[in-house]
Amino acid sequence: DFLAVTFVSTLDDIVFTLAREGYFSKKIKKETDRVCRVRVPKKEIDSHLFRPLVFIIVSSLMLVGYVAVVSEQRIGYFLSCKSVSVQFGDEFSASLGFFSGVYEVSHFDRNRRPVYLETNAAAGSGREGKGMFAYCDDLEAWTFSYPNNTAHVADPCYWHAKSIETDVYDMMTLRPSDWFAYGRLAKQPVPFQHFHSICVDCSRSSGRGSCNGVG
Repeated sequence: DFLAVTFVSTLDDIVFTLAREGYFSKKIKKETDRVCRVRVPKKEIDSHLFRPLVFIIVSSLMLVGYVAVVSEQRIGYFLSCKSVSVQFGDEFSASLGFFSGVYEVSHFDRNRRPVYLETNAAAGSGREGKGMFAYCDDLEAWTFSYPNNTAHVADPCYWHAKSIETDVYDMMTLRPSDWFAYGRLAKQPVPFQHFHSICVDCSRSSGRGSCNGVG
């Protein structure tokens, strides 16, 4: 308990004060008076150099740490998953079911959040014509979107599924119940009856050889 620790830590001060007031004996009172008269000499320190030096060292360490974190974030070091297998329910939009499959980190947006693109071999290696999981700043939410034709890139703010409002960096920290589909009849987001996502990153430390394809 904090109160108990505080009480114990002040016991020595209380005893010393009582001794100095003479409650124990005259001899102990003289000793406490002698202790009070002792002065510890101050070490001469050139404060004109010491304080700026400490400030520079601390600032440099903070800057190095900041640069290290930003650099690792740029390459997705803090992501819990770089390949995601997604299964959409098609209760509210039949087209969503066709986009079930594996999505991989393709690039990062201007705020350094990852953008997941559909690994559709038929759509080629570019970004055009693919389903996309990305963050929409205007909606303050993660979204799933896909373009109207294969010549365009999906716009994350023109969504077909979206998460709750959030500012999380890692999409995989969201729960399945945090995702909504666009209900055409209700004209508003409605909870998925079925939405499932799982990480399918290959683990080099698993000792099981190469990873199998998923999707």
